[in-house]
Amino acid sequence: MRNKLNNLNNYIKDTLNSFIHHNNIPIFYFSETKNVGDILNPYLIQKISGKKTTLAKSRRVKHVLPIGSIIHFGTKKSTVWGSGIIHPSQLPPANTLKKMRYKAVRGLLTKQELESYCVNLDDIPLGDPAVLLPIYYSPQKTARRFRVGIVPHFVDADNPILLKYLNNEDVLIIDVKQNPEDFIDQINSCDYILSSSLHGLIISDTYKISNAWVRFSDKVIGGNFKFHDYYSTTDKGNFYATRPINIYNQEILDNIIDYPSNVCDVNNYMYDKQALLASFPHYL
Repeated sequence: MRNKLNNLNNYIKDTLNSFIHHNNIPIFYFSETKNVGDILNPYLIQKISGKKTTLAKSRRVKHVLPIGSIIHFGTKKSTVWGSGIIHPSQLPPANTLKKMRYKAVRGLLTKQELESYCVNLDDIPLGDPAVLLPIYYSPQKTARRFRVGIVPHFVDADNPILLKYLNNEDVLIIDVKQNPEDFIDQINSCDYILSSSLHGLIISDTYKISNAWVRFSDKVIGGNFKFHDYYSTTDKGNFYATRPINIYNQEILDNIIDYPSNVCDVNNYMYDKQALLASFPHYL
């Protein structure tokens, strides 16, 4: 009963917003935890469209599903722009998938999974919209530079392995729970990035900061799928076989920080950024 009341309340709010803020673009993204990969959505969409956004919590009004592994939240009112699948086992029913609109999806794996449900995606652009960030934001130069930046996913933020480097002059622990521009600035203040956060990796690649995908725990949901999905749009070699570097003890982390160039590189986006940008559904 409580869920039904919450859903009805969200629908009423979304309907009112569509009238009161009719010039805003309704979007849906995961908003339960502050995370740069999610809060990039209102930031980037406002940059692209020149319009404000509203959060369509009910998903029962027309809305955009943008950055994030959020296609499983889709409804017949959803327009997908750059979203991905969290795991093939988590998708809406086939009849819902076929009623959704698709302007772009995150990667080849998401596209293949959707097509297996007879969703026709033709030559849809592929790419996480975060690859467009350099068009809109140039990082600020910071007075202090770091040799290595570590970007733990928010579920890894309290990992005791990281404690040694909290106040290290050569290592910066970068919090994903901050606004996009500060996050981008901190990424760009480092020579190398180690990240268990997908958008720590994407933003590092996008701004040409050498990086490595690492795993501090098994707490990040979705396994490897979303990472492989992103890497499928880059010049990474055999992305299907790519695995994170497991950092489950202090010795492994210390060794990587001593020799980051042995494991870090830049993965370049292979598709057309202008096509991805042009696919944004301005009509919403």
